[in-house]
Amino acid sequence: MTNSELITIISNLLDVPESDMKSQSRKSHIVEARHLAMYFIKCLNNTTMVNIGKLLNRDHTTVSYAIERVFNTANKHNPKFNKKFILINNEIGEK
Repeated sequence: MTNSELITIISNLLDVPESDMKSQSRKSHIVEARHLAMYFIKCLNNTTMVNIGKLLNRDHTTVSYAIERVFNTANKHNPKFNKKFILINNEIGEK
């Protein structure tokens, strides 16, 4: 699955337009979708953080922070976040 396909799937599942995910917006639901996209792109495609940053108009250090944040949040048993994480994981697994 390509990076663009992952962004599209996450965008559709979380109802966040791809253009918003690539924007400079700091709205929490957009940031969360963007962070999840960064995490799944890194985990599934092993894309470099620099290239992930280019895809989503961010610096590689932001990508590193986002990936760490998703990992930590998923491990804190946050039901609302985990529901989104599992939804994305299941959808990607079916493709």
